[in-house]
Amino acid sequence: MTTIQDAFGARAVRGALINTKVPLALAFQFNPIQITFDKKPNYEIDNVPGFDAPIVTWTSGGPKFISFDLLFDRTQGSVDSNLVKVVSPLVGTLGVEAVLESFIRQRGRLIDQISGKETNQPPPDCLFVFGVRWWKCKLLTAPINEILFNGLLVPERCSVPIKLVVLEEGTSNRINKRMRASLAAQESTLGLASTLLTQVI
Repeated sequence: MTTIQDAFGARAVRGALINTKVPLALAFQFNPIQITFDKKPNYEIDNVPGFDAPIVTWTSGGPKFISFDLLFDRTQGSVDSNLVKVVSPLVGTLGVEAVLESFIRQRGRLIDQISGKETNQPPPDCLFVFGVRWWKCKLLTAPINEILFNGLLVPERCSVPIKLVVLEEGTSNRINKRMRASLAAQESTLGLASTLLTQVI
């Protein structure tokens, strides 16, 4: 977990969306008001004639989604904000917006895109880093709402609701599964011990 000093002197932990192969990187100071993790299994519910209750059968695991809101602000008014404050003073939030859009559009090396070469690769993966945790994802949606402009109509503030779908595969998924199993076992053991101790006392 890295603590950095931003241009206004405030201190915050950095989160990031990263792809080192393209390369793409969007670092942000992130003190979340809320971050939502959503995963649910898929069940088939059969209403069988003559039975008092339906038969519930697990069919598959559903996708895991991560969603949160970001605010990018390059104005002095962003000092002490709980959200994002790191953008270029020359182009406002346009650079941030370009990175986000590049995670959604077809993939290609940035140097090739700048030179005008066509690509038919799928959008790139992104590594979502949040403190000591990370997930390999695809950026599903990132609608950009520009809400403040300078005299040249360059956007200086924008809000972006982010929605990621986790790619539950590969090395990062194996690490997350082991960590989840370890934490669940530890928490369950402590919870069981606390319950038994309370009953004994």
